[in-house]
Amino acid sequence: MILALVIVFGGLFLLANVLGGGGAPPSPTPPGTPELEIKVSALARGISVAEGFGVNGAIPTRANNPGDLAVGDKGLGVLGPSRVTVFASITEGWDALYRIVRGWLTGKSSIYFLDDSIFEVARKYVNGPQASANQDSEAWAANVANEIGMSTSNTLREFLGG
Repeated sequence: MILALVIVFGGLFLLANVLGGGGAPPSPTPPGTPELEIKVSALARGISVAEGFGVNGAIPTRANNPGDLAVGDKGLGVLGPSRVTVFASITEGWDALYRIVRGWLTGKSSIYFLDDSIFEVARKYVNGPQASANQDSEAWAANVANEIGMSTSNTLREFLGG
């Protein structure tokens, strides 16, 4: 089914370029392929669960920020001691998390690597890139791994199927 969608969307894109006057055909595996987006969405959903998004009164819920991201004030303030960014809408918050996770899964992060295990990702995400493990990162890793159907020892590369 996914392959059929890729073929259909790829064909439509190529047809639009030909009829529209040019442009190069799409690369065989451009960022944002349905397979990648399914993985981005699944990992982002796991992170949102681990961060407590959707829990009544929780900071990520109040801030429209499913990733509990602290990426600066977007004009609406910040919440809590971690200065969690308040987004204007839930969609904006999800989009920010998707962009970050997409960067991890496409090798564009200087902090998170495809050979990091879910536990290593948790340690960095919960405590910062230089921190050692703690109980919070263990619980976070277990929540994310459970949501994506993997073990905390599995790597992002394994999650991608590679």
